[in-house]
Amino acid sequence: IDDALKALEETLTTMGRADPAKVVRRMLGFQEMLRSVKTLLDERDVRVLQRVWSARTGGSKSRSDGRPARLLPRMWSALTGKGRSPDIKTPDDLLQAMMREGYITPGDLGELEKDMVAAGISFPVIVRDIPGVPDELQHPKTAVASIGPTGGEVEIPGFAKLTVPPGALQHDTTVTVSTLDVPGILRGPEGVSWTSGYPWSLGKAAGRRKLLDKVLFSPAVDVNLHGSRLSGPVELQTWRPPGSEGMKCVLLKHYDGEGWMDITASTPHHIDSDVVSVSMLSFSPLSILWTPMKKVVEVGKMMVAALSSRTLNCWFSAYVHSDKDPRDVEFHVVCRDQQVKTDEYVQGFSRCGRNDARFDLYHGDMIEVSVSVREGQNRSDQMELRAAHCCDVTGQNVQMWLQRPDGKGFKGEVVIRTLRERTVCQFVFKERDYDPTNPVY
Repeated sequence: IDDALKALEETLTTMGRADPAKVVRRMLGFQEMLRSVKTLLDERDVRVLQRVWSARTGGSKSRSDGRPARLLPRMWSALTGKGRSPDIKTPDDLLQAMMREGYITPGDLGELEKDMVAAGISFPVIVRDIPGVPDELQHPKTAVASIGPTGGEVEIPGFAKLTVPPGALQHDTTVTVSTLDVPGILRGPEGVSWTSGYPWSLGKAAGRRKLLDKVLFSPAVDVNLHGSRLSGPVELQTWRPPGSEGMKCVLLKHYDGEGWMDITASTPHHIDSDVVSVSMLSFSPLSILWTPMKKVVEVGKMMVAALSSRTLNCWFSAYVHSDKDPRDVEFHVVCRDQQVKTDEYVQGFSRCGRNDARFDLYHGDMIEVSVSVREGQNRSDQMELRAAHCCDVTGQNVQMWLQRPDGKGFKGEVVIRTLRERTVCQFVFKERDYDPTNPVY
């Protein structure tokens, strides 16, 4: 913290009495593109400035694999039609150029966020660890509306719009449209882009890395009708990334329990200069990408494999271990992928409940595990899913101590939800054969 404050003081001293906006232009690199610079200046949030400065100067918290520096100038070149500028060598140079042209302003960096999506860069991952960042920037975007037989629209401004024609729904239905952070699902542990951490993008596969650097993205979208069914097609519209002229559009759709499939040939869609519209009769997550014409099959297979490796068809189970003190119970909730066929766990624990997830989850998803004991306490904890851990025999777990009501065998309920309050799984648990005079270890 002292080093960050010293660096900040030196910068301000060097710049003299410069306009605060110029200070922000110098300090903010690519990795801290916040929606509202004005908010930072008004709040004088020193902790945020420290974090921003650390990332700007390549501190330990900076997570970049080089892809942003290659792709964002390409986006800017396509938008301005000026070709690549020799003056733009760093993310900071790009930011200043965008501000000079009025493409982004201190009060709104939404356009730059869209460019990050197009380049396959996870904006939520970038800002999630910065203190003071608004919650809506740390997670994919969502819009909700009630639509009935007369039709209607649901829109995430600047990202996606769902148009439901009259007659497509037979009764009033809650319709939820959400963006899906594909780069966040595919990224490596310390990366921010979809290529980070993948074997085909590193080392000997340098040729493929060049190919992956050419892949662009439209926003991935998920639509939830909350149990209702469509009587006719609806239209999902989103934007086409700048620089995708002459590239082929590929549609990848996820089916719960079955995985990802290329539906481009079987799905009606229309491409305009700046938007792509897809006709849908059913919904599940849809990823739209753009690839060089001659590499459609290769990239499509690569993306299906990558997404499948990070998609989890989970089941959850609860395990109990009685301590010597009959008042306390060590309680674990374990998440495993369906490919794990055993429910064996750590020695000394016995299973006391289980159930399957209601829908598939993804690597990097944050879930909340809530445990309520009958006539006892309520506890909750969060867990960020890791595909490798969930596919391991012992799974990925949340651990907690629970108090045994009146020293008796206990029972209760486990509810797992996403951070958007969507229920993933629910089951009851009951401790079997507990003898307070002879605890099982």
